[in-house]
Amino acid sequence: MSHDQATRAVFRKGARVTLRPIEETDAELLYLWINDPEISRWVSAYLPMSMLQEQEWARSAGARSPDDIVLGITIEEGRLSLLAVSGV
Repeated sequence: MSHDQATRAVFRKGARVTLRPIEETDAELLYLWINDPEISRWVSAYLPMSMLQEQEWARSAGARSPDDIVLGITIEEGRLSLLAVSGV
């Protein structure tokens, strides 16, 4: 586990999976994902995003409505996935 992974806030941690808040340092990977047609076709965002827009989204991900949940999912190897649920 890298130092960066060790210092992140954790919401829930299991044997192999960790749920954690999205952080601004995730923006570069999120930028690549949202602009990849194979990924973006499965999400509600339909327009290309700039790096600046993605950094702002990552900064504000935890400040959304209490009915929305946005979490990063990491598996034991440290790879990031994204979970976003609205209207809970």
